[in-house]
This record gives sequence, C-alpha cells and structure tokens, in this order.
Amino acid sequence: MISIFQQKPHLLLKKTRDLSEIHYKLNRIKAPENLLNLKAQLKKHIEKSEYITSDIKNFVYDLLNQLPDGDRLCHGDFHTPRMHGSSWLSFKILNLAGLLSAKTYFKEYQRKQQIDLDQFSKWLPVRAAERTYIGMQSERESLQKFILKCKKDYNKQKVNLNWHNFI
Repeated sequence: MISIFQQKPHLLLKKTRDLSEIHYKLNRIKAPENLLNLKAQLKKHIEKSEYITSDIKNFVYDLLNQLPDGDRLCHGDFHTPRMHGSSWLSFKILNLAGLLSAKTYFKEYQRKQQIDLDQFSKWLPVRAAERTYIGMQSERESLQKFILKCKKDYNKQKVNLNWHNFI
C-alpha cells in the first residue's frame, strides 16, 4: 500500500476498498483445525514484550479474556510505521494517507458486514500490545500511547468502547 501511494496516490482509496473486499472474503473462511490458537499466541507475545508494564499486560489480558474464541481467518496486522531513513514530512504524509485509508477500509468493511464495535475496540489494544513485541521499533511509542489511552478510557466507563475512533 505504501508503494502504491508513493507511485500512484490516486489509486490509494480504490486499493483500500479492494483490500477490504479481500479481507472480507478471508474472514468468511473457516480456519483449519491445526492452526495455532490466536489467544495463546497473543498471550505469549505480550508476555515477552519488554516495552509494556505488567499493569498494561494485565489490562490487555483482561480484555483478551473477554473476547470470544473465533474460528475464522483474520489478518489483524495493520500499521503505519516510520520507515528507516524516511523524513519526518514523508512519514507525516504517509501517516495521513494511512488514516484516510483506515477510515475508508473500515467504512467499506462495515458496509459488507456489521461489526460489534465494543468487541472490535477491545481487539485493538490487545493487538497493539502484541505489536510492541513483534512489530517495528519505530511504532512502539505510538502503540504504548494508544494502549494507555484505551486503559484510561476503560477505567472511566468500561462500556460503549469506541477505541477505533482513537486511530
């Protein structure tokens, strides 16, 4: 997507809608029985992360325990990191394009299938916590800030989670 935006920015939204369609179709596929358990894998990665505190880990474990086990395939790895050697301005432009793309993707996916936004919001800090371990170093600080913002919001209300709006 970054290459497309850099070479043909006018195709970004079309390609974003195409990606939404691909992921929608992917999410219709029942996962093979022998596939690793996502929740167990997430817990293992989160536990190994040296970039989040035990308090934050407990918060995301609590969220993860509230989420259902699924039987469908899901990509679950979206990010807009600052690429090594890129300028601040280049990163900001790509970040804005990423935000526009994410909003377009989400709207398009919602058009195909209604999403439980509370459940979806709970997945976001869980996956963000995992990315502090498996993700790029350049995104760790923003992931930590996002998780902390979600935790503060959760401590205030615990219902009507709209963390997807924090992105």
